[in-house]
Order: sequence, then C-alpha cells, then structure tokens
Amino acid sequence: MSATLKIGSENCDIKDDVSSSDAPVLFKTHTDEIPAVISKDRLVTFSKESENITIEVDNRPNHSEEAPLSQTNLLLASTLVCDAKNGRLSNFIPSDQCVRLYLIYHHWGLSYMLYFFIILHHAIAICEDPAVEGYHLPYWVTMCVEFACILFYLFRLLHCASFLPAETFCRDKKNILVIAAIILTAIDMSCYIGLVNSGYAYIAYRWSRPLRPLFIVNFSESKQVRRAFRNIRKTLPDILNVLVLFFLSISLFSLMAQKLFQKRNLKYPDGKPYFNNYFDIYFQLYVLVTTANNPDIMMPAYDSNRWFAVFFIAYLIICLYIFMNIFLAVVYNNYRKHLKNEVRKLVYMKRKSLAKAFDLLKVKKDGVFVIDFKRFNVLLKMIPPARSPMMVNILWYVLDTDGDNAVEKVDFLQLADLLNVTVSEVTDRRSIFDLITPSCFHSKFSMSLRQLVAHTSKYVNVFVFLFLFSPYSLQI
Repeated sequence: MSATLKIGSENCDIKDDVSSSDAPVLFKTHTDEIPAVISKDRLVTFSKESENITIEVDNRPNHSEEAPLSQTNLLLASTLVCDAKNGRLSNFIPSDQCVRLYLIYHHWGLSYMLYFFIILHHAIAICEDPAVEGYHLPYWVTMCVEFACILFYLFRLLHCASFLPAETFCRDKKNILVIAAIILTAIDMSCYIGLVNSGYAYIAYRWSRPLRPLFIVNFSESKQVRRAFRNIRKTLPDILNVLVLFFLSISLFSLMAQKLFQKRNLKYPDGKPYFNNYFDIYFQLYVLVTTANNPDIMMPAYDSNRWFAVFFIAYLIICLYIFMNIFLAVVYNNYRKHLKNEVRKLVYMKRKSLAKAFDLLKVKKDGVFVIDFKRFNVLLKMIPPARSPMMVNILWYVLDTDGDNAVEKVDFLQLADLLNVTVSEVTDRRSIFDLITPSCFHSKFSMSLRQLVAHTSKYVNVFVFLFLFSPYSLQI
C-alpha cells in the first residue's frame, strides 16, 4: 500500500494511486509543537506540624493537558510503539535503564553482527576435518573462529538477560536451548583439543556440529523461522489420521500385488525378480505415488497380461488422485488455521503494546482520555525513521477520524499499521540537474523541453525520437 502526497504552502492534498478521480481532501496543518518533558514524574511536598516534618511523595498521575510529560514514559511509549510496528513482544522491565538496554539489543548493527557470526559458524565446517579438498585449515584456526562465535552468542544471551525479568529469561525455552548448545559445544571443543594434543587424533570427532542450526532458530531475530516451525509442529498431529490411512492403503495394495505376481515368476528387464518381496513391493508402490517409476514398474506385468494394467490404474486413482488430494487439503486447512491463530496473537500483542503506550501518554479532555497533537508529535520524533512535520500532520489527520483535534484509544491502536504504510512525498523527488543547476533547470527552454518530453501523446515522443536520431541530425 502506498500513497502520494502533494504538499502546498498551507494545505495538503492526499491522493491515492488507485482512485485518482476522487476529490482531494484538504486540512490545516499543525505547528511543530512539543510538550514540556521532565526527567522525573514524582512530586514531593513538605508539611510541618508542630515539631515533626512530613514528606509526602505524590505518585498520582496527572492527566491534565498542561501536565508535563515524563522522559521515561516517553521513551517507554516510543519503544512500545516500535515493538508493535515491528511485531516484537515487549516483555522487558519497564525502567529507563532496561529500556535503553533493550533498544541497544535490537540495534541493526548488533543484528547484522549476529547474522555474520552465525554464517561464519556454519561456514567453518568446510575447513574442519574432514574438510573440502583444498580448504583444510589447522584445527586451532577453526577452534579460534568457533570460540569467537560462542563468545558473541554468550554476549547476546547476557545482554538479553540484562533487561528481561529473571523468571521470564529462565523459563524461555529459546534461552535454555542456546545455553545447552553453548555448554555442549564447549565440552566438545575441550574434548577434541585434549584428544588431539594427547596423541589420540584418530578417535577425535566433533559431535557438536549438528547443534549449530539451533543458533539460527533460537535467537530473537529468527522469529519468522520459529513461527514456521511452530505451525508445522502444530499441523502434524492434525494430519496424522489421513497419513496413517494413506500408508495403510499402500499396504493393502502391496499385499494384493504380492498375491497377484509372486507366483508368476516375472522378471525385470535386468533379470531381477519382479514383485517377489513384500517390502520391495511396498517401496515401489510408494514411489509410484510420485509417478517417478511410472510406467516402468507396470511393464513386466503388462507384458504378461494386459488386464494387470487395471490393478495399477486403480492404485493410481485411489492413492494418487484421491488420497494425495485429500492429504494436501487437510495439510493446507490445518496450516492455515494455525497461521490464523498466529496472526491473531500477533494482532493482540500489537494492540496490547499500543494500549500500554496510550496509557503512558494519555490526557483527559472533556472527561475522555485522549492524546493531543503535542504528545503525538514528540512521540513520532522518537520513532525512527525521521519524519517531516508535514508527514506528522498527515498521520495525525488519518488517526483523528472525528476531527476534534484529539486521538482516542480506538484510533491510536491503528498507529502501528499506519506507520508500516509506505508513503512518499512529491517534494523529495528532485532531479539531479535541479540540485546542481537549478537556474538552468527552471529556465524557459528547459521547462518547454520537459513539457514536450512529458507530453501524453505518443506521437510527439515518436517524432522527437526520430528527429534526434535521424541521419540529418547525426550529421549536424
């Protein structure tokens, strides 16, 4: 979904690419206002009665429009909106330090470093013994590289533990699998180094290599891979009944084929016995479902008696065209059902994060909790990428459905989807000639030439093309 914005001096027209015939919508822009932001949101009052001094800490939230906005609440609200936009689970500790550590953890630089170390960790298998010919390296080189990868995994794990609640971190299965893989890999490396240095290199074997794919799946950056595996795991029990029925049907046809062809002493073209063993028959009929051995598997029986073709035709109709289509339909329906549940959970998680952000920024206006433009403006300044004031006005206009200059909670819950919409501003599309030589680009000759080239008539473009590349113009 994309939208094109044409920005003028005072008003802004919103035009959709699909429906260009609609009338433009006009609205007035807001100034770039920012509310008062304070570092602390607790008020301390002193009262003295007789000889005692009472200190009261006022923790009651002030939801008036003139109330200052806490820096911690602003940072926490912007992080919650970013998580809702990117589909992340906001389970960090809601404190200023933990939120900043959480933002550093999800920085794109650290994410790309994780991808680099994961690729490097899997790529060293090419150079490890037994290595690909021509790529063998000494074991201490690959050990040093793998040790660096393990250290970075451990750093990411400890970084994640710094902003998560201890109970949440310890109960997370992903973290348990990563810790187990790190410990087993360290034990394997120690055993391998000890065996090689003690003269037992012929029995040294790296048995921890199959654990390396666990690092791909169990970090937070691989949530899409985990979601796909989770849907497949949930789909398997639902399709088990159809799968068992399919294999039983192949077993029945295998038994029938054994009774039909076993005593006829048929041979394959290479001289081997034809359908003499039950398990061989089962495997050949299983392959026939894929039509990989069709019609070769049928030809010895067909050469003996043409009526035997009826057996194979019935088998293909039942197992290939009926059972396989039923199996495909069951897999598709169950996978789609579990995928819908995943999407519902994702939408619920988005709305929960946005609801928390709304509660941190809300003010009371006419007895209703809303967000005014000042707080909305400073919120968008905290959410990357940077947006122009006109873009902020566009987003505010879309969310302010009733036009009362305030966004209610129901409208605010659509902010994450709105931020994911790709929007381009027409004013940003400046030609390189306009940037280098604006006077020449806006001259009368240049404007006339641009109008001629951009003319809608195809005949004018054809005429200009023929004129520029005619033999007479080339001689000039």
